[in-house]
Amino acid sequence: MKLTRTNIEKILLASRRENYWDTELPGFCLRVSDKKKMFAVAKRVGGKVVWVTLGAYSPAYTPEKAREDAIKAIAELTRGENPNEKKKETKASSVTLKEVLDSYLEARTLKQTTRKSYQYVVTFYLKDWLDRPLVSITKDQVEKKHKEITEEHGPTPANYAFKILRALFTYAEAKYENSKGNPLIAVNPVKRLSQVRAWNRIGTRRNQFIRSEDLPAWWKEVQSLTNETIRDYLTFLLLTGLRRQEAAQLRWADVNLKTKILTIPDPKNRNPHILPLSDALMAILERRKKNAESLFVFPGRGKGGYIVEPKRALDTVRKKSGVTFMLHDLRRTFALIAEQIVPVYTLKRLMNHAGGEDVTFKHYLGTDETALKKSMQAITDKILELASAKVANFANEEGG
Repeated sequence: MKLTRTNIEKILLASRRENYWDTELPGFCLRVSDKKKMFAVAKRVGGKVVWVTLGAYSPAYTPEKAREDAIKAIAELTRGENPNEKKKETKASSVTLKEVLDSYLEARTLKQTTRKSYQYVVTFYLKDWLDRPLVSITKDQVEKKHKEITEEHGPTPANYAFKILRALFTYAEAKYENSKGNPLIAVNPVKRLSQVRAWNRIGTRRNQFIRSEDLPAWWKEVQSLTNETIRDYLTFLLLTGLRRQEAAQLRWADVNLKTKILTIPDPKNRNPHILPLSDALMAILERRKKNAESLFVFPGRGKGGYIVEPKRALDTVRKKSGVTFMLHDLRRTFALIAEQIVPVYTLKRLMNHAGGEDVTFKHYLGTDETALKKSMQAITDKILELASAKVANFANEEGG
């Protein structure tokens, strides 16, 4: 039967797919299912039948138009070219930066904060490129845009934006191919920044801590803060070695005052962190629990309901104590004091550091937790000794 409008209208939709072959053009057919009638071409190429879908039958896509497309497709197949691969390449070539970003975020297992950060950075700093095909972004454009963002927003945002862009291009290199199976993106254009040394120098990485001789002055000013939550938060960071966000987002549901342990369910390394509590930490938590009205141990007025970095209080402590510090320095201070009195594998466990191939670390994971609690208590005692502090003070403090 020749595939004409009259003949096609007579064909009913079928529960099972059926093929109706054109009698004039070998390989040209109409594939009918329960939902639509689809024009297609089939031809054996290299011992394998290759199907090429042309389009659905409609007033706009007539049998005459489909026949013209079928002739072209059959000619391409005869030459050894696969129209399907060409379509795939054309589609891949047109994929935009935004589409790659969405695909990347869907494919990767990232923390929610990281996902939001990537989305914000790309949509804000690279908003002019969102609807552009990724393959159209050149090395020169990368270098120019990086410079523009640096001048307008600063060196750190510029570097961060293009590190994300570099990751998106790397992902696209693996995901999108041309008709020959080669990467559609041969060279990551962000490499230009390394080749011409255009990355901004942010400065050496901070590696500071509070020195033992400065600890009493720092401690005195922290304990003098009138805001009890901020005071306890800073003290808690020093005595646990937790990261600032881990402590800030700590919920009462993750604190067990009976067994004297707390749990960080989703830390930076994605391995749940179980930490024993020393006497001083227990005193702080038991006091706070008595008047707790929030889900969080350290509540705040921010959107999340937990404390955010108390910049004014930090400035006050810095000014009055003469000690320059950042919140993460408290974690480093904990580590430096701890490594003087506990084995390195114990410290790794207390700070939830990955053990890698460290055999002694892996062995330690299976030992009695009592030893871990004793180590935590010893570290707290040493910090309090250096700070000239007493445990009893924690239980009796009143909020200001």
